Order: sequence, then structure tokens, then C-alpha cells
Amino acid sequence: MVKDVFDFDNYRDYVKQALDSDGERGKRTRLAEALRCQPAFVSRVLSGEADFSQEHGVVINQFLQHREEESEFFMTLLDLGRAGSKALQDYHRRRLAAMRAKRLLIAERIGIKQSLSQEDQLTYYSSWHYAAIHMLLLVPEMNSPQKIADSLRIPVTLVKDVLDFLVATGLATTGREGYRPGIARMHLAKNSPMLNRHHTNWRLRAIAALDLKTEEQIHYSGPICISREVAAQIREKLLRLLSETEPLIQNAKDEYVYCLNLDLFRV
Repeated sequence: MVKDVFDFDNYRDYVKQALDSDGERGKRTRLAEALRCQPAFVSRVLSGEADFSQEHGVVINQFLQHREEESEFFMTLLDLGRAGSKALQDYHRRRLAAMRAKRLLIAERIGIKQSLSQEDQLTYYSSWHYAAIHMLLLVPEMNSPQKIADSLRIPVTLVKDVLDFLVATGLATTGREGYRPGIARMHLAKNSPMLNRHHTNWRLRAIAALDLKTEEQIHYSGPICISREVAAQIREKLLRLLSETEPLIQNAKDEYVYCLNLDLFRV
């Protein structure tokens, strides 16, 4: 199980996990380069023979792409590890406990919701990231912020913020196996004020995808001059196509996230 920084009482244990959990080779060497020190010094610190400085802590926060609250907690862990007296250690432990309590209070205040409030819908449909990460959680191996960030080519700090929201609203869960989907499917009614934002988000993504030029993509834009009768027939065929794809989507193995956009409108 991969833990986050709030689950640790020792900064060395946390850094070890952060460097080793994803199996990425050479990560300790890259950290040493960021700290402008020898890899041997990093090993000495992690074995308990030395300590990172506060200046090192700032660099480590950047290296591990911590958000503000994670950075504050890590720096306090570092203070605890460097404390030279029991009184000072107890002081920093109280600070850590207060941060954990504050984090828990926020989670309880938000709560796990069965449906999205209007305010939460505003957040969910504010950007394509929310729906993309939500859907990507259906892929079993996409259970950590770093894997999701790598797949979508976006900052891991952004992924963490979105995952926090998804967990708080019941759209995702987190546990021993990492992040998993909660409520997997969402549908906006025709009269929803979020509908225009939702369509805009994914059509902008379609425009961005034009530059990728992969063989599996389909992009078709075709102004046509036809009768109303033929337009109605095409509309019916497209609606039938969507109905026929729904069982395929429901029964498909969760491997990748695709975006399906269909447009037919009078110019």
C-alpha cells in the first residue's frame, strides 16, 4: 500500500517510500542532483547517519511535487527528525497531530455525498481534468496520482487536488489498493446549466488532440447542404448509434479513456 506523507511520523521512512514505491530507477541519484550533494549523502540520511537540512527540505518538496499542505507537513516531519530534545520533539509531534486533525475535520465537513451539489458540479465541470481522472480510475492499474499524471501528461499536484475532490464527493475511494472509482457514471440533463461547459471542455480537448495525429483517431468536420428531412434522418442514425454503443461501453474491459464527441447542428 502506498501511503501519503500524512501517514508518516518519520521523514526518512516517507522519503524512502517516495523514492522507491513506483520502481523508477535512478530516482535517488536525481534527488542528489537536485540537492547538489553526492548520492552517498542521501543514503547516509536515509540510513539515519545524517539529516537533511531545512534548505534540503524545500528542494525535496519541489522534487516530490508536494502541494502546500503536504509541504508544510513534510517540513514539520523534518523538524521532528532534527529535534535534539524530548521537549522539542513533543512540540513538533503536537504540530503534526494538529495538522492531521485539521485535515480530518475538513474531510468530515465536506462529507461523502451520494449526489453532486450544484457547487460540486461547478467544480467537476470546470475542467476536463475531473472527468478524465474520474474515468481513468476505472483502469485497475491507474490507482496512484503519479500513474494518472503520467498517463494524462499533467502535473501530479493537479491530479492530487482532483483526487481529493473526487474522494470527498464519493466519486472515488482510497484504500489499500490505492484510488478506485466510486460512482462511475454521470449524466447531465438537457436543461443543466453545466451542459455547455461540459461540451466545451471536451471539444477543446478534441482540438488539442488534432496535433497528435495517431491512426486510431477520427476527426470529421463537414459543412453540408441538405434538406430538413435528410438532416432528421442523419440525426436519428446518430442517436441510434449512441444507443447501440452503450451496451458495448458497459461490457468493455476498462483499459483506456477515450472521448466520443458527436455534433450535428444547423449553421
